[in-house]
Amino acid sequence: MAAPAAPHPARGQWLLLLLLAGGVAAFVVIWSQGLVTGERPQPLTFVEGVVGAPRAVNPLLAPLNTPDQDLSSLVFSGLTRLSALGEPIPDLAQAWQISDDGRTYTFYLRPQVRWHDGQPFTASDVVFTYSLLADPQFPGDPALSAFFRQVQCEAIDPLTVRCQLPEPFAPFPAYTTVGILPSHLLQGVRAADLPELSFNRHPIGTGPYRLLSLDEERAVLARHRDYYLGLPRIEQLEVRFFPNVEAALTALLHGEVHGLLVGQNVSPRQLEAVTKTQRFRLLDAPRTPYTALFFNINSPSLADARVRRALSLLIDREAIVRGVLGGRAVASYTPIPPGTWAQDPAIQPQAKDRQAAYGLLREAGWEREKEEPWRKDGQPMSLTLLTDTDLLREAVAREVARHLQKEGILVQVQAVTTAELLSSHLMTRRYDMAIFTIDPGPDPDPYPIWHSSQISPNGRNFSGYFGLEADRILEEGRKNPDRGRRRALYSRFQELFIEDAPAAVLFYPLYTYIVHRSVQGPAPGVLFYASDRFSQVWEWAMEEPTRQPLRSLSSP
Repeated sequence: MAAPAAPHPARGQWLLLLLLAGGVAAFVVIWSQGLVTGERPQPLTFVEGVVGAPRAVNPLLAPLNTPDQDLSSLVFSGLTRLSALGEPIPDLAQAWQISDDGRTYTFYLRPQVRWHDGQPFTASDVVFTYSLLADPQFPGDPALSAFFRQVQCEAIDPLTVRCQLPEPFAPFPAYTTVGILPSHLLQGVRAADLPELSFNRHPIGTGPYRLLSLDEERAVLARHRDYYLGLPRIEQLEVRFFPNVEAALTALLHGEVHGLLVGQNVSPRQLEAVTKTQRFRLLDAPRTPYTALFFNINSPSLADARVRRALSLLIDREAIVRGVLGGRAVASYTPIPPGTWAQDPAIQPQAKDRQAAYGLLREAGWEREKEEPWRKDGQPMSLTLLTDTDLLREAVAREVARHLQKEGILVQVQAVTTAELLSSHLMTRRYDMAIFTIDPGPDPDPYPIWHSSQISPNGRNFSGYFGLEADRILEEGRKNPDRGRRRALYSRFQELFIEDAPAAVLFYPLYTYIVHRSVQGPAPGVLFYASDRFSQVWEWAMEEPTRQPLRSLSSP
């Protein structure tokens, strides 16, 4: 076969000239359209509104301030994270193993994880972070610090961490969700110095986004291209800070913000204004702190469980949620958060039941004549209801008192400071009834509030509740790592709780994540922390049109 002919010199020169001419023409067209400016095109940006101001973007200090918690959840990662049901699932640790005695947890870290500065993440970072938490001078959450002082962790090799606990503790993987700090940047830092670190304004993490800039008005974050769970789909995030929820909602309606999480501080009217625009999806998610009417079972009038059950049955929780809370809560009856893996859907809510309550009171020796108060041995049932000066809890307390007074229970409401309520009444068990809110932490474990060992002066069993079966269940529930067994135990505990009625759980707060319809992916489950709404943020996506400002309500 003959070799192919070489191109004619003149023909090759004309071809080159044509290509050059076409390239120049194309450049002129692109330049004239403003697509070549000498600068990188503006990245696609999702804007989140947050009420409050940042102080320290540091996962060890973040629980003290909501904006810091939000930013830390984007910048940092923990060994584990929580699923939509509150189950610990892998994060920086790709797996973990529990010893037969339940006291040793071995975490196997993901290989090739990089910090935002390109340095490798290793087991040394984990041990360093936990040592700061365990420092007696740790300036953050004292309960978290006290817990980690009991945990001994060591790096077995660069990708293996072994943690030794003094006794079996099934919720441990829920506590390893705390973000890990880079030891290569902070080695030698003392826990007491954490609040003053310049690192808190220029953090380096392993999370899906890295912080580019931060001031009092906004934080700008870019996606971490080496993120171990995959390249985040949204190029850039911006978090804007607002002094109050009204200002944040105004920015949302004016198209300045794409996402905003609101809690019980928003009114139905404000949500209706958002809904009317038809530009947003409203995603409801319950939070795990619960508000309850605590009974002091050492109070003479409340020593009988039948009386406590009767009072619980006389409270219309749904009416309180609709009226006082504007629908911004989930009525409930037990201390197991709804929507979590530990909740038993077979435990049906108790509606207000006047006849059942009256029957219980009569069984307990109380009598009532027509519209008179309930009496026993000639003395009326007269109780003091304490709460703190939180406006919401005080309003709930007055509504609970109204419900009980309507049914013949004399109730006097008294509001004191939170510190006084805790130190002078709840922890000393010097009260009849009290309205207070409890945060169970990152695991539904009811032990810290309802086990009899917590009746001690520093414990949180404010009711003084003691039950042999309840204690046994709570002890096994925090020792047995089998989630199915724990679920069964907590189901039985809920039955005992309703029967013994050491408190009347009233509601769990309902939060709503308002997000623009151009954003795909957000699907918040139960929020142990408000920042849990970002648990899958690297999978979110945005449509191109949201680069343009959204129209305000006043636009034609």
